[in-house]
Amino acid sequence: METRTGRFLKRSLFFYPDPAPFNEMLEGVRQYAGWELASSPESADWCVLFRDATWVVLPDDDPYAGIALSWINGRCRDISKRTVQRVFEDVFGYPLAIDPLTHQGLCVRKHNLNCVSINGLKEVLVLVGPIPEDEIADQHVYERLVDGRVPGLGRVELEVAVVSGIVVSVLRVSKPDWDSTGRSKHALDSAVVEPSCVFSSQELQQIRVFCAVIGLDFGTLNIMRDQQNQRLYILDANKTPQYNPRWSGARWAWFLHTVAQVPPAFTERFPVRSVLPALRPTGD
Repeated sequence: METRTGRFLKRSLFFYPDPAPFNEMLEGVRQYAGWELASSPESADWCVLFRDATWVVLPDDDPYAGIALSWINGRCRDISKRTVQRVFEDVFGYPLAIDPLTHQGLCVRKHNLNCVSINGLKEVLVLVGPIPEDEIADQHVYERLVDGRVPGLGRVELEVAVVSGIVVSVLRVSKPDWDSTGRSKHALDSAVVEPSCVFSSQELQQIRVFCAVIGLDFGTLNIMRDQQNQRLYILDANKTPQYNPRWSGARWAWFLHTVAQVPPAFTERFPVRSVLPALRPTGD
């Protein structure tokens, strides 16, 4: 018989191959919902492929290599900038990536890895194209400079939490105008907003397809709308989003809103113990 912890049925999560740290958002969800940590897939209601890395590869002799594809984020093995660019263009029908050799005007250079930062800040550099061939390195990707400036608000970014492609929570962050290093972390304003206030129904469906293609069952997206062409651009996908216990104001309200929205979304979108019939390790 299922028991309840507060508002939610008592469930359990199994993180593999790594444990989720205390400040990982899904761990915050687990604690908020009162769910337990399972010690094995056999005792878990949901299994999560968890590793804070751009690429995730399980060796062939890993006992769960054969079944991890059916887990939450089990297909999300590559969140590199180059993959995000490719999937985005395939789904939305227009590119984020530019050819640095031929692009005229401002563009953005980023590291292809999803986790590279300088002093805790993402490595982003605004450049003027075209860029000489001898200055281009394979570890970098080049994108259009999305003009997210909104009069009276600043440069607007959207931090979007998704469950099975469904947008469950949106934080709208207004920042100062861009600088040449991308190092500004200061926010002019932030607010939790309804998804329908910032996305059309078509865009919500495109976001859902993007998540399905890249394999993101749970995570966050960094999205901006270009004010010149009014098009939406997905800039980053994060399958291991973290929170800061020292957050305050709207950002903390967004975190609380997200952890409240995720448990019912999990229950609705992911069958409980759906992988149990296939839980024999591959070595047996």
